[in-house]
Amino acid sequence: METSKIVVYFPLLILLCNLPGFLAQVYSVRSFSATGNGQTDDTNAVRAALAAAAKSNGGSVLFDAGYTFLTGPFNVTSNVILDIRGKILGSNQSSAYSVSSPTGDYDPLIGINNANNITITGGGVVDGQGGIWWPCAQSPNTGNPPCNNRHRQVKKNSFYRGLG
Repeated sequence: METSKIVVYFPLLILLCNLPGFLAQVYSVRSFSATGNGQTDDTNAVRAALAAAAKSNGGSVLFDAGYTFLTGPFNVTSNVILDIRGKILGSNQSSAYSVSSPTGDYDPLIGINNANNITITGGGVVDGQGGIWWPCAQSPNTGNPPCNNRHRQVKKNSFYRGLG
């Protein structure tokens, strides 16, 4: 093969290898009716954006800059980019979190199970409001929200559970 043909084919090869990245669909949670005001529950919009990305076998789910998205737990599937430019604020309502089987643990704010090719980027903030849950781990029988006489097992680095 001549050197000139190698020079022509090499850039084409690089372009083809990066094509999936160029074609990645962007799913802004605001396009799925998230308000991003930090007070309205945006869980359904976040889950709908993630479901749309999963249906198309991946894409970028965008949490827009300048907005705060109050949300309950959600799951991330394979081939998804979480592009967090704004702020994700975890719900402090215990009713938003279900107990997952078979572990008996509450669902994490951001769940990633049996998935691969996930990227978290954007430079934004994830605030799980963890401070309100610590008393539930120590003494759940307060009868007050968010514990409501239910134990919340708080695990260090539980965000990373399921990766690997």
